[in-house]
Amino acid sequence: MERGFMPRKRARAVVLGALLLACAGPALADAEKLEAGLRALFADQPGELTIGDISESMLGGEARAEDLEYVSDRGGRVHVDRYVVEGDYDDPDRVVLEGLSVTEEKEDGQAGTITARRLVVVEPSRPVLSPRGVLADGLEAAELTAERLVIERSGRTVLGTAGERARSVTNPRLTVERLHARDLAQDTIGSLEATDIAGSGESFGEIGDGKFTLGILNIEGLRDLKSQTEARADRMELKNLNIEAQRLAATLDRLLVESDMSDGAGGLWLESL
Repeated sequence: MERGFMPRKRARAVVLGALLLACAGPALADAEKLEAGLRALFADQPGELTIGDISESMLGGEARAEDLEYVSDRGGRVHVDRYVVEGDYDDPDRVVLEGLSVTEEKEDGQAGTITARRLVVVEPSRPVLSPRGVLADGLEAAELTAERLVIERSGRTVLGTAGERARSVTNPRLTVERLHARDLAQDTIGSLEATDIAGSGESFGEIGDGKFTLGILNIEGLRDLKSQTEARADRMELKNLNIEAQRLAATLDRLLVESDMSDGAGGLWLESL
């Protein structure tokens, strides 16, 4: 009686095919969840969302979307070169956005743009983050890092009020080479450090057109962030501030403000103004 043997090459092909099928199930599921989550972000907004490619690594542990582009009916635009969820999709280790650009246009014709070369969120409370406002909607995370962050607006921007007099600036622009925040919760941030900051603007109150650079901004114990008027911090430190404006020129080596008086050490310190 003849015994049937499967050719060796065919046997290897069958085994490889079985492994690919075993990996494809969860990979496809995570890819589908990522696409559904991204589309849900813009579902209530009039406009069109396109995603170039959705995929996951062969062995799992990384789901990604590439060339994400949303264009609103009002002229706004959101673009992300690459959106990556690392680790368990439902409880991710990190979420990474590369090549982020967000442009919004108001009815009065003014436009605002935010760009970042790379944005990394460690241990976020959810896998899908809104590119239009990563810190919105009660996000919690262990860490957040932004590289080469640029924020600019066209036209007149109201910055706040001082009594009954509004403060405003025209065509403001701010760049931050690196921003790092820790212990992010719904209404608090444990610490935030920004380095190599530069800004410029026109018609800024009595000082006129001007620009500034700041080496380091360090803030600790941020709380009550949902309200601009009630937001507080335990400690703030500025280093290497330089201001050049039409009617003001100033340098400051260091400014330290501590509002926590529990240890009796709170206060304000200035160095080389």
